[in-house]
Amino acid sequence: MRRLTLVGLIVLLGLAGCATIPPAAPPTDKDVERYYGVMLDKTWIGTGLSGVMDRPTVSAAAPAPLSDWSQLLYVCMDAKGFQLLDFGGNPVSGYTLGGTVALDPPKTASDSQLAFYMCLAANPPSEIQDGHFLSLAQLNYVYDYYMTWVVPCLAHNGWALRNAPSRDEFIELEGAWSPYESIIVRDVGDFQTSEGLCGPSRPSLG
Repeated sequence: MRRLTLVGLIVLLGLAGCATIPPAAPPTDKDVERYYGVMLDKTWIGTGLSGVMDRPTVSAAAPAPLSDWSQLLYVCMDAKGFQLLDFGGNPVSGYTLGGTVALDPPKTASDSQLAFYMCLAANPPSEIQDGHFLSLAQLNYVYDYYMTWVVPCLAHNGWALRNAPSRDEFIELEGAWSPYESIIVRDVGDFQTSEGLCGPSRPSLG
C-alpha cells in the first residue's frame, strides 16, 4: 500500500505553496496568432497536399463562436461544391468528421482536402473565447507544475512514468498531456490514489 512519507509530505507542501503562485497570464493577441498558425500548419499537413502544391494564402474572418462555426464551415464547403456528411454518409447541415461528397462532379479527394483547408483558414473557430486554449505563459506554467511537483511525487510513491514530453513538445501538443496519462495504474482506484497524493491533473488557471 502506498503511503505519504516525509518526502511525499514535502512534495505536497510544495504543491500547497505552488497553488498560491498567481496563475500565468491568459492568451494575448500574440498567443492567438501562434495558436491559429499551429492549427493551420497541422491542417495543411493533414491534407496531404504539402509538397504537391503551394499552400494557398487565405484571408480570415474574425473567429466565430463554436456554436456558429460549424454552420459557417458548412456554407463555405457548400459554396465550393461539397456537401459535408455524417459518419453514416448522410448529408448534414453542420460540420462533422464524416467526410465530404462533391455536389458538382467531377472533383477529387485533393479538391475536397483543399476546400476544407481554405474554409477552415477563412473561418477560424474562437477556441480562445470558449476556453479551449492556453497561452504560452500558461503552457509553461502547467509544464513547470508537472515537472516540479507531480512527476517527482509519482516517482517517489512508486508509479513509473513511461514517457514525458520535453517542454517544446508539450507546447507543440498545446498542453494535451498529463503525467497521469503516462503512469501504469492497476484500476480507477489506483489512479484516484495517485491524483490524491500528487495533486490535480491540471493546476488552477483561473
